[in-house]
Formats: sequence, structure tokens, C-alpha cells
Amino acid sequence: MALPHQVVQVSAVRGPELSVQIAGTDADSVDYWKLKRSTVTGGPYTTIALSNVGIFLDSAVQLEQTYYYVMSAVNKDGEGPNSAQVTFLVNAVLPDAPVHPFAAHYDGLLVVVGVCFPDPAHIHQFRFKRSFTSGGPYKVVWVSADPIFQDAQVSFGRTYYYVVSAVNVNGESPNSAEVLMIPMPEPE
Repeated sequence: MALPHQVVQVSAVRGPELSVQIAGTDADSVDYWKLKRSTVTGGPYTTIALSNVGIFLDSAVQLEQTYYYVMSAVNKDGEGPNSAQVTFLVNAVLPDAPVHPFAAHYDGLLVVVGVCFPDPAHIHQFRFKRSFTSGGPYKVVWVSADPIFQDAQVSFGRTYYYVVSAVNVNGESPNSAEVLMIPMPEPE
């Protein structure tokens, strides 16, 4: 048997929360892979993880820092050469604004406000904001992990304007589009 060939097709993408996901493939018989990292292009590299599937999640990263990664394959005969270097800048990616906001009036003085969010798994909270004036200023009236809020602090005949923002580990999104609701008494 011989040393493994160089790991090919190494890629780095933003992982969940504040992390970088690195993956590589190799056609040889490999016992495990080594992930090495540096903050300087060209190294020196420090081994930060071992994996038997060639996929790594580097959670020990900081915002606005560039990292340089290489991978090597290891078999019973030893370690192969480092892969080509991949570069990844960890930047603060804020969530997109929530979409399709809605408001509905239900039995009695209760307004339900909600939004759709394509990937709520990476959202820590939704901030529901209300104003008495179109365009704001808005006041945060509820914070929740759920994209739906029941506002019971309303009065009949008054106009309420709502927007919603999403918050992840990097910060707060822009506000959603504004929706309005005028609670009215139920017909007799």
C-alpha cells in the first residue's frame, strides 16, 4: 500500500450559527482525514480536527477573521500531502427580513400577527413591533422564538401598524413590510 493521494475538491462554506463547514473528497483508501487551519495564507497550519468522513465543522472562529484551511488523508502507511488551500472569511451575515407578514382580528380584542421565514432554524428570536402611525416609529411589544404573536393589548376602532424582524447570532434583520389592523367589535 502507499500513502494516500492529495485530498481533492476541498470546499468551505458558512455553517450553522458562527461556524465554517469544510469538506473534501479522495478516491484512495483512507482511514481518516486531518483538517488544518491557519490565519496566515500558506501556513503554518495547525491540525484542529480529525474525521473519518472528510467533513468538518469549525466552530472556533471569530467574525471578520479570514481562515486558511488544508486537508490531508491518512491511511495505515502514513499521511498524504496537504490539499490545495481554501480561504474563508467569517463575516456577520444578518438574516433576511421576514416575508409575507399578516395580521388578523380574532374573537374579542385579539390581533394575531405573523410572518413566514424560509429558514427559522438559524433564528434565535422574532421581534414584533407596533406603532400607531404608518411608518413608525415602532416599539417592540413581543419577543419570541415563534413567528406568530397574539396582541391582546388593543382597543376597538384604533389602527395598529406592525412590523417583524428576525434575530440570529450576528444581529437583527431589517423589518418586514408593514401590516395594519383595526380591531372591530364582532357583529351582533
